Amino acid sequence: MSLAVKRRRRDDGTIEEGIPVKTADGKEVLVIPTIHELEDFVTSTGDPKGGGEDAAWEEIARLRRDCKQISNEKVDVAQQTYNKVERIVKRLEEDMTSLEALLKVSINSIARQRFEVAVVELTEMFRIAFVLSSPLPNQEQGEFQVAGGAKPNDLAAIQVNTNNPNDWILAKVITHDSETGMFKLSDEDTESNKIFHLPESQVVILGGLERLSKGDIIYAVYPDTTSFYQATVVQVPRKVSGGSSFVTVHFIDDGDEHGITHDKAVLMKHVMRVPYGATIVNT
Repeated sequence: MSLAVKRRRRDDGTIEEGIPVKTADGKEVLVIPTIHELEDFVTSTGDPKGGGEDAAWEEIARLRRDCKQISNEKVDVAQQTYNKVERIVKRLEEDMTSLEALLKVSINSIARQRFEVAVVELTEMFRIAFVLSSPLPNQEQGEFQVAGGAKPNDLAAIQVNTNNPNDWILAKVITHDSETGMFKLSDEDTESNKIFHLPESQVVILGGLERLSKGDIIYAVYPDTTSFYQATVVQVPRKVSGGSSFVTVHFIDDGDEHGITHDKAVLMKHVMRVPYGATIVNT
């Protein structure tokens, strides 16, 4: 006799108690016995195999142990699942923390790079502003004059045509009247015998410029000529045998047929700062 039996009539004609349920195939209706019927099954009916009441209690105990074992197994599986999920969540939190730190470092690095670029651009702007705001030639002669003021045979840059602030040529001092500020100079072009009488505002005494940095924009005498042109310093001044110094520059618009601008070496006594009013051409 199983604990779930078919619904049937008792000997006295009454219907068995219990909860009727259908089998999986839906063809039979089984009855789950009530507590009273279970007690009757244990105390009166006993084990159908002849084991009696003790055998029935043992069967119930076995079933209880089986249920408890299955229950414990489910609890263990649930606990293992929980622990695994907890480890995954912890790892995700660690990864998120690492990613957040990495993003902060990246943002700081980008900000630092932008700051450095801004500093370079700002420095260049100040340098250009300084050049554009340089004082008049007669005010800046202190940088170019040798000690004791202009003397005969001193080299000078002169502006012959005041209508063209970019037009400067190389000349040599003959005399200088400190009271009137007038210069008498000769053209350094060997094929010219010109003599110029010019005020201090159109004369810059050369030879005192020593400190130049790479990237500085200057005016320099183009090799084998006596004319000054805008140039950019590509190598700081160096001394050569004999005590003379020269600077390496790139002259503006001096590219060859392939567009390559070659280095030119110019004596330091043939260079000057960009004169006041001259137009700087960006390269």
